[in-house]
Amino acid sequence: MLKFRIPFVMQVSVGLLALATAIGILYVLVFESTPFEVFATTMQSIVTTAAIFTGGVIAYRDFNLFRKHKPHLTVSQLVSLRQIGEKSNHIAVISKLVNGSSVVVQPDEIEFSVQQVSPISNSQLDSLVRAVFDDGCEDHLQWPVLQESTRNWKNGDVAIEPGESHQEVAEFVIPNCVRSVLICTHVSNPEHPNGPETWNASTFLDLE
Repeated sequence: MLKFRIPFVMQVSVGLLALATAIGILYVLVFESTPFEVFATTMQSIVTTAAIFTGGVIAYRDFNLFRKHKPHLTVSQLVSLRQIGEKSNHIAVISKLVNGSSVVVQPDEIEFSVQQVSPISNSQLDSLVRAVFDDGCEDHLQWPVLQESTRNWKNGDVAIEPGESHQEVAEFVIPNCVRSVLICTHVSNPEHPNGPETWNASTFLDLE
């Protein structure tokens, strides 16, 4: 069955119209002794206040004008590759955390991981694809983790002011039999009132 959803703005408009109608009926039934000019002024104040409140709700709901007051980081990665020795590759990851909000962000953990994309066996690949596209258990392919590095910060160890940035560097040594990897940075912040927030960045890198 096709369901028709009434837009939020229309719902608010109908609500305001119903409120004005109810106030008008109340005036006729109860407040006939009150001068109409006084009633009209009072009603105008009520409607204006309701309109301002509605505008704020719409701005928050549809345009997210107050989003910058929430902790927010933009995470980017600069990845470089070089061969070392006869059987290994060295990968350097520089992760930059930029505070795009108007509040101080104090992350408590950063995690780097290198996941192997190729080579991979047919059975492994079938299992990964099935988990995403058939079973819906995962949002994206969960490649096998080759190496990972985690750093924990105590409260206040890393405090990123609004508009400022912070960099972290990680290094990995990967066997040269690995042909392609996915490099990820995962940053978490425990201060959000609705629970910890996380920010991520990922980069595919071919080693050949």
